[in-house]
Amino acid sequence: AGWSTEYLAQVGGELLSHVLKVAVVYDGHATVPAFQYNRGGSASSSERRPTPATLVPSHQLIRLLLTGNDKVESVLDPRWLPMVVRPLPWQDWRGGALLLRGPRVVRGYDARQADMMAAAQEAGQFDTLYRALDVLSNTSWRINKRVLDVMHRLWRGGGEATP
Repeated sequence: AGWSTEYLAQVGGELLSHVLKVAVVYDGHATVPAFQYNRGGSASSSERRPTPATLVPSHQLIRLLLTGNDKVESVLDPRWLPMVVRPLPWQDWRGGALLLRGPRVVRGYDARQADMMAAAQEAGQFDTLYRALDVLSNTSWRINKRVLDVMHRLWRGGGEATP
């Protein structure tokens, strides 16, 4: 079988506590924590649900790395998280699926490659790829209720994520 959801959450909490201990930055004068763990809190009378726990960069250098790096920023950007509405079909190599800023089929390219991709699209060479991307884009996801329940218990308890 596998590990229980509660045990997985405890292992994850333990791993997070170790990451927080070793993730440090030397700023020229002292070694300081790179991240700060915000435990969140239980729901107040005016809130409907508890505030989620978050891991935030606590050092200016880490914040600069995370916000100044397009690759890291694209992963953390909420626009790339799972969608609530059905994604748009892929119709162009420059973007698809998302309503505002879709991912490109090819990330880096120069003018010559862009011309080649436009010609390939016009010749219908991307049609199979677009159909495959549409299937992937439309694959359903769901919230793991057991993991969510464990997290809510931890938030309500206001305690550590580890035992």
